[in-house]
Amino acid sequence: MATTNKVLRYFRCVSDNNPFDLESLISFCREQVGTVGESEWRQAGEVIRIQHYRQENHGVLLHFVRYVPGESSDTLTPGAESEEDNEEPYPAPQGMEYKDGDFFMYCCGHDVIGTAHGRSMHHSKITQYLKYYLQIGTTDNINPEGIEYSFKLSTALNLEKYRVIERHGVSRVEFSASAYNASYYEHGHHENWFRRYVLQATADAVKNRLGRYDDESQMTAMEDLIVEGTVKLKGNTRANDIAKSQLREIAEEAIEDDGIVIYTHDGEPLRSFDMRLQTKASVERYGKSVYYDSVWVKLKAYYRKLEGDRLLGQ
Repeated sequence: MATTNKVLRYFRCVSDNNPFDLESLISFCREQVGTVGESEWRQAGEVIRIQHYRQENHGVLLHFVRYVPGESSDTLTPGAESEEDNEEPYPAPQGMEYKDGDFFMYCCGHDVIGTAHGRSMHHSKITQYLKYYLQIGTTDNINPEGIEYSFKLSTALNLEKYRVIERHGVSRVEFSASAYNASYYEHGHHENWFRRYVLQATADAVKNRLGRYDDESQMTAMEDLIVEGTVKLKGNTRANDIAKSQLREIAEEAIEDDGIVIYTHDGEPLRSFDMRLQTKASVERYGKSVYYDSVWVKLKAYYRKLEGDRLLGQ
């Protein structure tokens, strides 16, 4: 049996910094939106849906998938004797589509353990999907358009690492991202005004320097280029308290993203990866993806470990 390693990450579902019981709402909406087809959300040329679902005595297990309608997959000729071999795009069999990304979740109350397979299935995208799902699942005569819920999946902190920041403060935050990701920015996605400014300035600079990405080859080139940047205090110890507070807030938000390194005033580097409550687990491969049931077992096991270590809800 072929296996691969996945990073299992602990999130807390919150609304206005208060615990948000996501499990109860998902269970309720499942009774109203019971089929795979009914759960499909079409947005910006892609479709996300609930592929598998299981109600447990404590918690719910979900497998989300993504596909792009009409997408083809390139093929080649094994052992071709010609000097070159042209790839041929082939569509999925009639009535089918190619899957392109997974997200697996175990949700118990407001505690969520999740992992993605494929770069297109970030937890922020699943958050947006769940808002849609809860809205269509609460439609009735009184609420014909459903109820709009405001919440987010907040990455849980590794408190041991976070206390290093509390003791020594933040000197600078370094980030790196593909040029494609750095050029993409949505207004209103981040609440922190300074982080919004940094992201917008970075996106504008990358677009002005590298131009638009109108086709797949340009997009691939953008993904292969790395953009790096630093946000730091002017004069460090002489910086005013507001500036220090802003940098601290940026550092706290930075754990949501990969490619972030936070430096304390003592020069100690802390990677965003190390700041999160997460673990690695070996799961069973299934085609180009992973087997959902194998992942679910590991998600539940990590939840029980966090529960045993009394790390849930801290």
